[in-house]
Amino acid sequence: MKTREYNPSPLEVTFINIIHDLQDEIQERLQGVTVVEATKKDHLDNPQLVFTLMDQDGDEHELVMEFIQRPDVSLGSLNGSPAQQGVPMNLSFNLHPR
Repeated sequence: MKTREYNPSPLEVTFINIIHDLQDEIQERLQGVTVVEATKKDHLDNPQLVFTLMDQDGDEHELVMEFIQRPDVSLGSLNGSPAQQGVPMNLSFNLHPR
């Protein structure tokens, strides 16, 4: 796939939309935590999906998923990854609990 735009890339936005659409299924798997809201920030250079969560004590927490597409990078060139697999990697995301 030729990516011409990385700020944000179509792949990043697609992943955010997919995960956002799965929030009911994510809720089913969480124990003792309720998904209050999932907010897409798909206009950012590194788009984010922000989950607002509530625990059993009624405390709110945020879980921020940041999506970063790296241009034409394979796993073999990333430190600490299984280079022997040689699987291409075009998208990564970071979790930032707040």
